[in-house]
Amino acid sequence: MRDIKFRAWNREKNIMVYDNEDDTCGYWDGCYNSNIGMINTILNSKYYEQYDFMQYAGLKDKNGKEIYEGDIIRFKDRITNKEDVFTVKYSEERASFVLNNKVYDEMTINVRDKILLVEVIGNIYDNPELLEKGE
Repeated sequence: MRDIKFRAWNREKNIMVYDNEDDTCGYWDGCYNSNIGMINTILNSKYYEQYDFMQYAGLKDKNGKEIYEGDIIRFKDRITNKEDVFTVKYSEERASFVLNNKVYDEMTINVRDKILLVEVIGNIYDNPELLEKGE
């Protein structure tokens, strides 16, 4: 079973909020450590519109870093040795997390052997300039 985790981009403060980083009311806008607690409290509050929520894909990159929706990843094709940049998103049609860029639309990332070739290099909020390379 995979871990169910979330992170949230706070548009007001321009920070990425992960679980268990800080339990001060100022940082969490009144929410405390637990992911579910954070999500439920924010969803039921006036703060909801400040956040973009992203779910953990249940996979880690070649360096052991967790992959979330909104991450920007570098993928190196084993056959062509070509590198490309993708964003991670959730596909309702496939009911899975996929990679997207201008060339590939919804390339599945849940194949375990492909993860060895994937590296998280940023996210769409902190590093939008990385998208120019692949999108």
